[in-house]
Amino acid sequence: MTTARSTAAAVAAPAIAGRRRRLRELASFGVVGAVGFAVDGGLLTLLVAHLAWGPISARVISFPAAVFVTWFLNRVLTFRAATRASAPSAREYGRYFAVQIVGALVNVAVYAGLVSLWSALSRVPLIPLAMAASLALVVNYLGTRGMVFRANGAAHIRGSLEA
Repeated sequence: MTTARSTAAAVAAPAIAGRRRRLRELASFGVVGAVGFAVDGGLLTLLVAHLAWGPISARVISFPAAVFVTWFLNRVLTFRAATRASAPSAREYGRYFAVQIVGALVNVAVYAGLVSLWSALSRVPLIPLAMAASLALVVNYLGTRGMVFRANGAAHIRGSLEA
């Protein structure tokens, strides 16, 4: 009986370690996202409130700045194991930017859909914003992990989806 338990524990240990690693990775991704939000919001506020830019033209500057900061931080912190063997590249950054655009579109579409379908939510916009941002976080994380910072190619992507 002890041998069966030992074998089961030995088999389960890598799966448990993998789940813990992905949870740490997701938490780090969330913290990096918060830093990106601060960069986006801070630069947006600086440009609009202090330099008299329009809110749309200011966002054209603040969003890419935030994407660059989050790409760099995710590269050196969140996905460092996957990026150790490779130098940063324009191609990698382009894939990261594309994933972020998809996430932003998901965020806006979910938010707009929720406030359009349930008028009560338009009076408390933080609720649909939180729901939309949560879904976009998952989309961005899976896209970033699977398409930008791949540790082991297809096996890494498959592991993301099976977890």
